[in-house]
Amino acid sequence: SVYFFFRESTMFSRAAVSLMKPTAICGMRAFLPLYSKGVYVGNVAWATTEDDLKQAFNKFGEITSANIIMDRMTGRSRGFGFVNFESEESAAKAIEEMQGFELLGRPIRVNEAIPMTTRPGSGGEEQ
Repeated sequence: SVYFFFRESTMFSRAAVSLMKPTAICGMRAFLPLYSKGVYVGNVAWATTEDDLKQAFNKFGEITSANIIMDRMTGRSRGFGFVNFESEESAAKAIEEMQGFELLGRPIRVNEAIPMTTRPGSGGEEQ
């Protein structure tokens, strides 16, 4: 895999970069994921895979991607992920119907995904 590095230790794969748009933050070029049709899935079991997310959410519409966020240091799941849909209607229906759904023995939290922003204290200027 080819990886791109931005702002010290932030790492994105080539596939992730294709889902990003440039934006100006603090006078620097940064990239924010596009999650307008995306769903945040929280409280997932550490054993949950991207295929498990796809299986659980595919009944709501065409899925463009499903990701489990992994800890860079340990390589283990951080307990949340994202599912992106072809349409906003599919995402809205999934949010409505999957809230509290039990996935691998845990009730998941499902919300609209929002783009990452710079965080205070991350080494950059305050906004």
